[in-house]
Amino acid sequence: MDKYLNLLSFFIFFNILISIKAIETKDEDGSIVASCYYIKTTGKYKVEVGIFDKMAAAYATYTPSYETKGWDFLTLSSYDGVDDKYSDEVKNHAMGYLEGVLTYKRIYPAFYNLNNYKYYKNEGIMPNATFEFFQQNLEYMQNMTSLYKDKDPYWHEVNNLYWQMRGLHEGYNLMAPPEEKIDLVRFQTIVSLGDVDEIGNWKKENRPDFSKMTSEELITYLDLSSHCSAFMKVADDFSDVWFGHNTWTFYNKMIRIYKEYKYVPNKDFPIKSQTITMSSYPAAVNSQDDFYITDANLYVVETTNPILDLDLFDLLDPNTLMCWMRTMVANRLTDNGLSWTQVFSKHNSGTYNNQFQILDLKLIDTTKKEILPGALYILEQYPGGCDVEEVTDYLKKGYWPSYNTPYIHSVREKTGIIDAVKRDPSLAISRDYDSCARAKIFRREQSTVKDISTYKRLIRFNDYLHDEFSEGSASNTIAARNDLNENALCYGATDAKFSSVNEIKTTGKKIVHIISGPTTDGHEPFVWSKAKCKLTDKIRWNSIGHVDEYNFDWVDYEIKLW
Repeated sequence: MDKYLNLLSFFIFFNILISIKAIETKDEDGSIVASCYYIKTTGKYKVEVGIFDKMAAAYATYTPSYETKGWDFLTLSSYDGVDDKYSDEVKNHAMGYLEGVLTYKRIYPAFYNLNNYKYYKNEGIMPNATFEFFQQNLEYMQNMTSLYKDKDPYWHEVNNLYWQMRGLHEGYNLMAPPEEKIDLVRFQTIVSLGDVDEIGNWKKENRPDFSKMTSEELITYLDLSSHCSAFMKVADDFSDVWFGHNTWTFYNKMIRIYKEYKYVPNKDFPIKSQTITMSSYPAAVNSQDDFYITDANLYVVETTNPILDLDLFDLLDPNTLMCWMRTMVANRLTDNGLSWTQVFSKHNSGTYNNQFQILDLKLIDTTKKEILPGALYILEQYPGGCDVEEVTDYLKKGYWPSYNTPYIHSVREKTGIIDAVKRDPSLAISRDYDSCARAKIFRREQSTVKDISTYKRLIRFNDYLHDEFSEGSASNTIAARNDLNENALCYGATDAKFSSVNEIKTTGKKIVHIISGPTTDGHEPFVWSKAKCKLTDKIRWNSIGHVDEYNFDWVDYEIKLW
């Protein structure tokens, strides 16, 4: 209680428009409820903690349980009355503002860790070229939304998400001490994290020179730009489909928040999906993993594809929209796989180039035991384009895997993967679509998945010491743990999450299974204080705000806002 009274005194002293009241909790889980009010006469926002008011512009429940469960939990809603009491811009602004106030203690540690990793060669400071790109991109969004937000549903949603980001930034800065405040451009290191690496390739002089790398150096470069394994499995009798994902990233990104956003638009700009549930991070208004389930019964996920033809980065343009923005716009505006790919493809930034997979749960009938055409689309982005293919027939054969190399042959050619593997066959173990380690492991192990427990085993699978396909590397498997390699890197699979058609569509409770931290499949838990990877490279691997040991259990999370 004292800390909230101190905060209240601080805000009164500085005449800041925010009211902090006594914290109310739900049951014994420590949840905090709060509401954000819009003061029309001043154009400002006021947060009331301890009040859950559905008549407010936004309201939320926040459970700060990262230290005990590996995840915080946030359910965040906008006003959903039948009238247009607040504009859509105000509602999104309020949602972001409220999240920034509630989660501010998580944001600076995440920002500090990410900056020291992403910009470690620049002493943790955003390079000038990256700053310039972000600044131009913000100006582009502001200009385009001012022109079209009231005319075009697409730009209306861009404007809404822009103000949700702005609100989150403002709410955070309101709560942060002076030495931890962050300007909006640099704040995008968190918001646009997936895009940051490839923004660094905007200027030719900053691009890597593959010709000067040894095979080992190139493999390390590719390892650190590989994000995620994804897997869908059809039950033998078509009575269910399990779908899930593990995130591959650097370990100092392991402060996690599992989020649900419910945004109810005004009647002039209807959307297809109001509620999105997703694995996420402090200060992100998207997933970043990316792992989404929408109330239009779409499951959206991606794994990252490398770009080895660096000339493609000549096409990067700040006068476009980042991947995170286009993903969330597509999630809100669409209710089927094909339309999702069409919306997402607009205004392609060419940054964060992924294979997106869109599974339409509406086209999977586990009672009739059939999967209808259009159930699964993939989109593979590269600078200058997005190629799309329906792969439902592939899924109907039993499973769909995804593992950081393109499925579509033309994308393999365009991005330089085929030529790179021909020049250096040692890259095949991680980059050849048919013969890489994960392709072989998924092919061998997919038939073992029969239920929830066997799916858990596969999505956390790492038997590199005994698996012939891994060839002795903890990177060449489903859930990487690069910290266990001789050349240890604090990088690998940092989580897992999955659900199934039946758990989302046909049960009373909608359940997502989630776990935080590197896999413990046959291995000791990751411990920061003992990690060889941190001790050998202290500059890069900052971990402020983290727990020391990652040995969390699975959490069966019930979706609450549908």
